[in-house]
Amino acid sequence: MVLKENMKHLPRCLCLSLWTLTVALTLSCAAAPAWTSEGKSRVLTFGEGTFSCDARGSLSLRANGQPPLAFAFFLWHDAWIYERLEAGQVESNDVQADGSLRLRGLWGARDGAPPIRYSLTLTPRSAHVDARLDLEKTAALRLTDGIWAVAYTPVATNDARRVYLFPTGDASVGKPVEGIFKRTFIGPEAGASIFFGGEGLCYLRSRVAQDNHAVEMKLSKANDFELGKQATVLASFGFAAMPKILRPVVTGRAPLALSARSPDRVALYGKCEIDVALSGSWDNPYDPDDVALDATVTTASGKTYTQPGFFLVPQSHERDGVEDVMIPSGEGQWKVRLAATEPGPLRVALTARDRSGKKRFELPRPIQVTPDPRAKGFVRVSQADPHYLAHDSGAGFVPIGHNVPIFQSSNAMSVQDILEKMAANGENWNRWWLSKSGLGLEWEPKLGWYRQPQAAKLDWLLEDADRLGLYYLLCMDTHQDFREEGWPGNPFNVAQGGPCKKAGEWFTNAEAKAYYHKRLRYTVARWGYSPHVLCWEFGNEFEGWADAKQDEIIAWHREMAAALAALDPYGHLISTSWWSKTGPAACWQIPELS
Repeated sequence: MVLKENMKHLPRCLCLSLWTLTVALTLSCAAAPAWTSEGKSRVLTFGEGTFSCDARGSLSLRANGQPPLAFAFFLWHDAWIYERLEAGQVESNDVQADGSLRLRGLWGARDGAPPIRYSLTLTPRSAHVDARLDLEKTAALRLTDGIWAVAYTPVATNDARRVYLFPTGDASVGKPVEGIFKRTFIGPEAGASIFFGGEGLCYLRSRVAQDNHAVEMKLSKANDFELGKQATVLASFGFAAMPKILRPVVTGRAPLALSARSPDRVALYGKCEIDVALSGSWDNPYDPDDVALDATVTTASGKTYTQPGFFLVPQSHERDGVEDVMIPSGEGQWKVRLAATEPGPLRVALTARDRSGKKRFELPRPIQVTPDPRAKGFVRVSQADPHYLAHDSGAGFVPIGHNVPIFQSSNAMSVQDILEKMAANGENWNRWWLSKSGLGLEWEPKLGWYRQPQAAKLDWLLEDADRLGLYYLLCMDTHQDFREEGWPGNPFNVAQGGPCKKAGEWFTNAEAKAYYHKRLRYTVARWGYSPHVLCWEFGNEFEGWADAKQDEIIAWHREMAAALAALDPYGHLISTSWWSKTGPAACWQIPELS
């Protein structure tokens, strides 16, 4: 079992949690309950709650004393036509000799599409139910994105339950949570919970409304399967104590002190990472108004610039099949990342500020930047012809690639598989969305806090980009998060504790803009060092922001482009995106946009 094999690589506290979870879910000796009938539903009664399946194949779990959690299987086919299993035709619904419940029928026939023949087997265990869904196509049909399940629960006032994507992250019921999980638990901390999971690591995303929290999880690894072959999806549903949720300590409660260690030498255009020992007093290490770290850098030619430092929670990168998962692996750390842009000595002085005052620390010796004949440097607008791009070395750069914006396995390929296939076929470019479903930082339950697993994934992408010869456009937002189903769960929404009543206020609200300035600072601090950041892109298709006026969007771009250019000492390209051809001419007259 991959989970057990990986334990030796994880922190001791997490290994113990994984072992406890494995024992709790697999080694119980209690007898499995038998199915009983209640109206049109079949019901299993466990000590911790009940599990039911109605005559159409809809599932429901209710932990004792808690609101119910309803489950349904769904898929999309062809042009994203949505089909729920229970909307199909049930042909049989019988308890088998081994105690399992088996439903057989036809799934989906909307718009004249041929249905899929299914067999859903629900096998009771001592504290959970194993589900097996076998599928066969009756005729040619293209599945769009595999097999999914949706679970939804009502949200009560002062709801004490949490959604825990074990072992990667959690949020209160009613707050959006998204990512990779081994098991998902829903219940109060230190109390009984409902759990569910698929085969190996699975992906989950949230859709929240005022009185309802829905989560969607992808259960199949492949997006489609062939006519004449059978596809099988496995899942489990049950009850268990909520595992202890791992939360690294990130607050500071110590006198202000500052020191650092740096490498002795670094290659030209290589990453110069300085490990900073910073103690002080702060609540939020991602808020530069609470605590800030900055480096004053002097190059061999005498050029001086400032690069902000940043706080991170280290993550262990684990892979289960094609899924990547980041797991907290230690105490929080402070870093400064610099690009070595000139051969010769690189001198660095650090300044830290917290509530008590300031401290300064100068590296005792310069970092030696050594020549590297292979280094090309950053990508710029070509000095020879502004219609083209070129590296600092003068070598031309023509981006060739895909828009594969979401860090997620696809069609039984890992992210690394996808990127290696792109590179092997001569591609050198990709666009990543820093959004809710992608690598976005700001989708924590509270604004101003940054998702460290997503940040660690981008760290890994940029580290590996040199090997693959890939350059990335980092798109920092997308309209899907600011309209329709995306806006209710957006942390800038007042319903989630944010400052904006409408999505369009994101461009004009002073508090929202202040948060964005801080996110720009963190983004430059963590990834600005890399020549493989081809370009900063403010967002995807700005006409899509709900309730927004074009003149307000352009004014926002004018402010943020100037701020980003001032923050970034390495002068990356800056761009944006519109869906109406090239967008308004006034946008491209902003001098900082490339």
